[in-house]
Amino acid sequence: MVIFLSSMNKIKYIVLLMSILALSACTDELKKDVQFNAVIQNDLTFNADGMYEAKVGTKVVFALETNADFVSSSYEIFNESMAQLSFLTTVNWADNQDNLHLYISTDFPGLSKNYDEDLTLVHSHAWRDISSLCKWPASRNATDTTLIDLTEFKNQQVVLAFQYKTNYNSAIQPMFVIHQLSIDSYVRKTGDLIVSSPALSMGLQPFDAMINDTSAYESQQSAGKWDVSFSDATDKTAIKIRQTNAGKALNEDWLISQPIVIPRGKVQNGSTYTIKNIHTSADSYSLVLSEEGEWTITFYAANANYKFSNNIEQTFKFIVK
Repeated sequence: MVIFLSSMNKIKYIVLLMSILALSACTDELKKDVQFNAVIQNDLTFNADGMYEAKVGTKVVFALETNADFVSSSYEIFNESMAQLSFLTTVNWADNQDNLHLYISTDFPGLSKNYDEDLTLVHSHAWRDISSLCKWPASRNATDTTLIDLTEFKNQQVVLAFQYKTNYNSAIQPMFVIHQLSIDSYVRKTGDLIVSSPALSMGLQPFDAMINDTSAYESQQSAGKWDVSFSDATDKTAIKIRQTNAGKALNEDWLISQPIVIPRGKVQNGSTYTIKNIHTSADSYSLVLSEEGEWTITFYAANANYKFSNNIEQTFKFIVK
């Protein structure tokens, strides 16, 4: 059957067909994949770590090639840390006879709670002896302050190990109290505190090398034992290794921390800038690298409407000195 259209209906039909084709073309136009490429115009060194090297105050200029409706940029600055171990030590009841030692390790595997295995482990482990960096009090009732730079261990985990070992029992074997033990990390540039790890958070584990039973691992308020109960009424930071009377057995007692993370630094968030929107155009962008640190500059480009959205990112890293 053939349908004949009047002239008016033909016109309406043609208009409807053209509207459908136009709407289809408009829909295709709305689905436009975003294209974006930023190119640094400065002559900068690109190092083996995948970072551009620049001096403080450098104005970095980017040429922008894009069909994006929306372009923005953000930056953040990472600043390196410094770390310090600090504590006070007091000796009581007898003079210090080179009784206290401090070791550090980045790979101590931890105590197994098997006495024989642990005895072999603490004696054979490749500890780094940092005792010579400590300020141990020499005479009874004296207190000294220890400050040790641990910056070389940033971005690592460290284990601290105190060893109390006596050599003479003809008189009272001394008591030591360690106060305000802490590892603190700071932003090197500003001195702002990143994280503090006080003794209470270190998971300090006693190990009595002279006793082959479960009490070797216990914190006790008794002679020749590490007391990490933090129960001192006047000093809640106090860690004690208590004195032993003359004529009693010699002591070898370890106090070993859990791994303590020393951060490499801290990210400081910068700002986000709108570079382009549907009402503006932009073919370049510049930013002054105003301070030292590791800069990350990220561009965000997007096409977005009620039918379609598409976006991409491009990142540049700079070491600014």
